[in-house]
Amino acid sequence: MVHFVGAGPGAPDLITRRGAALLQTADCIIYAGSLVNPALLGLAKAGCAIYNSAEMTLEQVLAVMRQMEAEHKTTVRLHTGDPCLYGAIREQMDALDADGIAYDDTPGVSSFCGAAAALNAEYTLPAVSQTVIITRMEGRTPVPETEKHPRRRGVQGHLAGAENRALHRWHPGPKHQAGGHYQNGLDRGGGFPWPLLCPQQTVRPRLYHRIPRGDQTVNCAYLAFTAKGLALAQQLAQTCPGSVSRCGLGGVTLAGWTAQQFAAADALVFVGAAGIAVRAIAPHCQSKATDPAVVVLDECGRFAVPLLSGHLGGANDLARRLAAACGAVPVITTATDANGLFAVDEWAKKQNCAVWETPRIKFVSGALLAGKTVRYASPWAIAGTPPAGVAEAEEPSGADFALTMTPQGNALHLIPRIGVLGVGCKRGTTAAQLEAAFAAFCADTNLAPVGITAAASIDLKQNEPGLLEFCRSHGWPVSFYSAAQLRAVPGTFSASRFVQGVTGVDNVCERAAVLASGGTLLLPKYAHTGVTFAAAVRPFAPDWRWKTDEA
Repeated sequence: MVHFVGAGPGAPDLITRRGAALLQTADCIIYAGSLVNPALLGLAKAGCAIYNSAEMTLEQVLAVMRQMEAEHKTTVRLHTGDPCLYGAIREQMDALDADGIAYDDTPGVSSFCGAAAALNAEYTLPAVSQTVIITRMEGRTPVPETEKHPRRRGVQGHLAGAENRALHRWHPGPKHQAGGHYQNGLDRGGGFPWPLLCPQQTVRPRLYHRIPRGDQTVNCAYLAFTAKGLALAQQLAQTCPGSVSRCGLGGVTLAGWTAQQFAAADALVFVGAAGIAVRAIAPHCQSKATDPAVVVLDECGRFAVPLLSGHLGGANDLARRLAAACGAVPVITTATDANGLFAVDEWAKKQNCAVWETPRIKFVSGALLAGKTVRYASPWAIAGTPPAGVAEAEEPSGADFALTMTPQGNALHLIPRIGVLGVGCKRGTTAAQLEAAFAAFCADTNLAPVGITAAASIDLKQNEPGLLEFCRSHGWPVSFYSAAQLRAVPGTFSASRFVQGVTGVDNVCERAAVLASGGTLLLPKYAHTGVTFAAAVRPFAPDWRWKTDEA
């Protein structure tokens, strides 16, 4: 049996429950390595055969499916978004029909839907448009001549471009920018009055991971409803800085303010009734991995109640800080806090780690609440004494949660944000080529991309547009070093005479990664379609502190 499964728009927790269950039971997974988030492969069971179709021909993919079928095993063909859109599934299904191999199709959330959700957008606004056009630019797959320009279709609507991750949204009136750059007007000669919105840089962080990192300053937004509440909000903003607004003044509305700040702020603070806050945020709540912190205080400053993202988003910590600032009582309702138990997600945040599989948090917390001991694994020594109910696993495979840069298995994986990506590439390499190579690098090495925080290369590449755009799209600062600086890096590295002859140093990616990190090499040189990557990690010294009041 072959199961075609849509992986969704990117975040591991945005795959459907059925799709996740199929991944967990599959004997073989063939995934689109240039597009699918490799974190989803963490759902695979032990012994599952995994193939990257980005490096295979159609015949090779079909050969694997036939082999699995002959061995009475199940295959998941994992496509990005929803397989029915640009998934090239028809040719696979036709071949399976010819071979008499059964298959089914599990839909996924397409990227144009994910992008709209991340931007709190609606395509089909009443009295504006009730039509959505999905298209893409011509590339290796040709576009029919009759479809090369939307104006030729004679349809007014919203145009969602999937291939280049662009959204086209129509806004009446002045130009409006909603989270990316845009070009005003698809047809300069007078066609549809649509701005071209390219939300890739803002959507990707939101869909993958949106939590304040470590002790990073939280960007707060305060909303009050009365003069007394406004005075309290202004007082609180002195302790936890952020914008302060009053509903009904200056055109501020509850719905509009909430939509804007839910997409932009790290934390929303309502000074008023809890019910107002609950109703306001309800349409926007998506996932504990992406939702901002939400805290509500009464206008008298008696109670501070975290409503959303208590641990990962930092709402519990923020409620405690705001309570201390005005003499309120923090009302913390999360189960581990109420029982005085270790909160693994809050600890991860304190240690500047990303939680890779948020649905697995409940297994660790649930075990602690049931009085069981949970086991951890870490290649780094963790200073201090483990909290009650937490002990080191005898073997990494027996861990319930683990610190790692390369997650594998069924544990809850916490990814330290300490990685530096070393990059080598040919002149003229595009950002798309680098993105595809990076996806292959992560898939083949199990590297969690959220652990990478910076990039480095040789100064010969400092004006390469593709490399600069690639790093910019991930939010990574990039450092460039001379050949002399790279030659001086101590250590043993993969040497190349060709690279030596071109650049003056025997290895760029490994040496640059180590130099920029000030640490050690994690993953050696990896070559893919003219691009080389290596990963190094900064020095990391985790400890068992996890509560806000612990120094």
